[in-house]
Amino acid sequence: MQQQSLTGEWFTARGTATTRTHLARRLAPPRLSAWYMLPAAAAAVLAVMLLGSVGLIVNDPSGLTPSMVLGVAMVLLMLAGMLAGAVMLTVVGRRQHQAKLPQFHQRLKYWRSLFYCARCDKTFVPSTRRTPVTR
Repeated sequence: MQQQSLTGEWFTARGTATTRTHLARRLAPPRLSAWYMLPAAAAAVLAVMLLGSVGLIVNDPSGLTPSMVLGVAMVLLMLAGMLAGAVMLTVVGRRQHQAKLPQFHQRLKYWRSLFYCARCDKTFVPSTRRTPVTR
C-alpha cells in the first residue's frame, strides 16, 4: 500500500500507524524517569524570589509601613516553606532515582542484547537457543 509522507514522498507502508506505534513502543529502550528535576527547578525559582524579597526589605526599610513589613514577612515565610518543600521533594526523588539505577542498568543491558526479527515480528537474544520471546 502506497502512502504519502508529510514531506510529499511516497513510500510502501507495512501495517498501520497503530501497529508501527506498538512496534516502536515494544522496541524502545527502557526509560528511567527523572521527575525530581521539576521540584529542583521550582526550588531555584523560589530561592531567587526569596532573595529578591529580602533585598526589598534591606534596601529601603524606612519607606515601608508596619503593615507592609508584615505582608512582606508573610510572603517570606510562605516562600521559605515552599522552598523547603521543593527541596525535600527533590531529595526524596533523587534517592528513589538512585535506588532504581541498578535495576535500570540491568534492563538496559538486556535490551541491548535483544534483536528483532521482522519476519516473525518478535524480539530475541541470539546467544540463547530458545524461541524468540515477545515482550
